[in-house]
Amino acid sequence: MNIATRSVGAGTGVQSAPRLSLPILLMWLLLIAVAVMTVTPVAAALTSAFRDAAPGQLGDWTLKGLTRAFQDPTTWNALWTSYWLAGTRAVLGLALAVVITWILARTDCPGKRWLELGVVIAYFFPGLGKLLGWVLLSSSKTGLLNQGLRQLPFFSELEKGPFDVYSYPGIIFVSVIGFSAFFVGFLLPA
Repeated sequence: MNIATRSVGAGTGVQSAPRLSLPILLMWLLLIAVAVMTVTPVAAALTSAFRDAAPGQLGDWTLKGLTRAFQDPTTWNALWTSYWLAGTRAVLGLALAVVITWILARTDCPGKRWLELGVVIAYFFPGLGKLLGWVLLSSSKTGLLNQGLRQLPFFSELEKGPFDVYSYPGIIFVSVIGFSAFFVGFLLPA
C-alpha cells in the first residue's frame, strides 16, 4: 500500500493522519462502485420477495409471494434438478480429475506434457467460450459434429442428434470437462 505518513515532531512518536494518493483513491472509488452495482440488485430482489406490489409501487410487506413460490411443484422440481445435476457433475468431475492427476503425477505416459497443457488450457479458457464452442459442435440440429455424423450411413435417418448439448447428459459432459480441469489444479500439487 502506498499510504505515506508524516511525523509531526522528530522523535516524539506523534504521527499525523495518512495521506491518500491518487491510486489509493481510485481503488476505493472502484471498490465502492462495484459494491453499489452488486449490492443494489441483490437488495432489490430480496425486498421484492417480501412485497406484494411491483418495484417502485406502494405495497404491503407480506410472505405471500414466498409461500406461493414454495407451494408450486415446479419450484421443487427445479431445486431437485439443480441439486442432482450439481452432485453428479461434481462427483464425475472429481473422479475424472483423480484419474488425470494420477496419470500426470505417477505415470510416464506418452503425451504427458500435451495432457497437462490441455488441462491448463481447459482451466484458463473462459467458460462462455467453452459453452459456445460445444453449442456450435453438438447442438442437436445445427451442430457441426452432428451434421457431419448424419452424413454417415448409420446416422442418415436421424433428423436431430445423435449428440445434444442441451440434454442432461450433454450438460453433465460439458460441465465435467471444466470441473475436472479445476480439480486437477488442486490435486496435482498434493
